[in-house]
Amino acid sequence: MRADIPMDLAALARRFADTPEFASSPLYQSLARTAARTPALLRLAARGRPGQDPTFRLFGAVHALLLGGADHPLARYYPSIADDAALPPEEAGPALLDFCTTFAHALAAIIETRLVQTNVVKRAMALRLGLAAIGRQVTDRCT
Repeated sequence: MRADIPMDLAALARRFADTPEFASSPLYQSLARTAARTPALLRLAARGRPGQDPTFRLFGAVHALLLGGADHPLARYYPSIADDAALPPEEAGPALLDFCTTFAHALAAIIETRLVQTNVVKRAMALRLGLAAIGRQVTDRCT
């Protein structure tokens, strides 16, 4: 683990357990619950750069390896890989643990060297408010 990363595993576990961004993904909700109670997964997620969301770092690295062809039963739980044949997400926890143990070095390399870029709708709120203000001004001038 990098020495420059302060790690409070309890806070990291809460972050995994309370990640609202996963509300629309039963798979990621299940995986987050598993990660929240597994210190080894929390330590792995904490290896990234400060300021990066640990939940997205870990799950992004896992998904990248699976999409890249990593041969592991965990792939059968991902709708993006298994499509309609995806296994029930609530059963994915043990597969996640095994995957992260098997591919620990590859996951750490991704987590430590890559940045997570998300396109969360909430980021567009300032833009939406600005466009709404412009729209009001234009409407006022036209009436």
